[in-house]
Amino acid sequence: MKNPAERGAQAGAAELEVKEVLESSPTRDIVLVEGSSIPVYMVKSPQLTPAERAALSSLKEKLVDEIKIEPGKIPLEEREKVFVREGLKVIERVTKEIPSDRKKFLLELIANEMVGYGPLAPMLADDNLEDVMIIGLGAPVHIFHQKYGMCATNVYFRDEHSIMAIIDKASRDAGRRIDLRQPLIDSRMPDGNRLNIIIPPISLTGPILSIRKFKSTALSVLDLIKLGTLSTDSAAFLWLLVEGMGVRPANMLFAGGTGCGKTTTLGALSSFVPERERVITIEDAAELKLPHRHWIRLETRLPVEALEEVTVDQLVRNSLRMRPDRLIIGEARGLGIPTVFTAFSGHTGCMCTIHSNTTAEETLARLTRPPISVPELLISAVDAIVMQRRLLIKNKYIRRVTEIAEVVGVEGGKVKLNRTHKWNPGTDEIRQVDTPSLVLQQISELSGIPQKDILKELKRREEVLKLMLGREMDVFSVNRAIQDYYSDPDGALEVLERQRPPSESAKDI
Repeated sequence: MKNPAERGAQAGAAELEVKEVLESSPTRDIVLVEGSSIPVYMVKSPQLTPAERAALSSLKEKLVDEIKIEPGKIPLEEREKVFVREGLKVIERVTKEIPSDRKKFLLELIANEMVGYGPLAPMLADDNLEDVMIIGLGAPVHIFHQKYGMCATNVYFRDEHSIMAIIDKASRDAGRRIDLRQPLIDSRMPDGNRLNIIIPPISLTGPILSIRKFKSTALSVLDLIKLGTLSTDSAAFLWLLVEGMGVRPANMLFAGGTGCGKTTTLGALSSFVPERERVITIEDAAELKLPHRHWIRLETRLPVEALEEVTVDQLVRNSLRMRPDRLIIGEARGLGIPTVFTAFSGHTGCMCTIHSNTTAEETLARLTRPPISVPELLISAVDAIVMQRRLLIKNKYIRRVTEIAEVVGVEGGKVKLNRTHKWNPGTDEIRQVDTPSLVLQQISELSGIPQKDILKELKRREEVLKLMLGREMDVFSVNRAIQDYYSDPDGALEVLERQRPPSESAKDI
């Protein structure tokens, strides 16, 4: 009998001709193999003794009979722990020949199959993976790795029952039902991961499942700078746009293709919102993790059985009656886009993502055409658009903000833009374009602060970010440092200077 982690079933390394081992760990190897242009993520099966293998089948039957728990009523992150705790009471009584230190290990294997996600569990536990995908019967499960991109795995599902067992668990965890009447699910799981399921007859390759994983801790603007997504000067510029010097926060669109990181960038820049402001977020599936105290989270709902649908359009309209200082919309799509732009026209400091693989000019121009047909006047309510892309450079995936542009207006269906920053693929740098910023000019006019002083403030904020880069800071400490800067800019800068590592101070001498 195969142990629970092997059901699925896993192909052994012997079946593949390995050319090169890219990475190795106790739980998996990432290798290049003959006959494949993409890496293979090799999940390692746990090593069991003959006695342990023999015990697994009888143990499972005993546990099914004697453990009386309802998985659906136990939080996802606690489910396997509860099963193991209850199972230890049974295993101590019925199994004597297995050492005590191995009994818990066996229970964890069985719990993984019975209340967990079986052969997918090692992949879901790997923080380096962004997506886990069952693509059909007899095909290898695929994953998307942060460093290596799309990879095949050595995990296969040989029968439809095995796939449907995992799909049923996932759909129940998401509070949804999957059947012939409702053969498609796009939802959020309790742990924040995004779940998408399609079953036959809609899927012609058998049941398919995609789980998009989200980090338990959000990335900060410092993380984006370290990763090269932003530069310090472009981040400082966006800081000024988001905060608006207290007089004119910008309405901003974050545009890009699937998986390019636009939602992550939006979330990171939300740290620039002053904590005195009330933030309302609206999403189809809640993904944003903001460090704000006064944060109202709203999520749409599809029509399920007797429950009525709640759309982005309805939530946007309702949120405008809730005295929001900031309205952040996870993604504008379809018929809800005009409502989003209506909110932009009557509000400042709104932020929203939108799906687009083109340039800033083409993205905005497309919104004015059928079937979306946003009126030109409403397009002008957008102050700036941040374009982001996921790129494969030298066999490595990177995410870059490729363009920051201010919206001047629309004339005769043609969008007029003022590009302030552009990414150079040759040097892999996003640099400021020698074009004066219209938004900074508006901030100067509304605040009465001379434009030369606005530019000095821009440089000072860039220096603040550089000083923060020298420290270990999570998203909450980054937010705290930014809020302290708003309260006392000179004092906050002085604190960061004092905390600068000696090695960095020596470089400036």
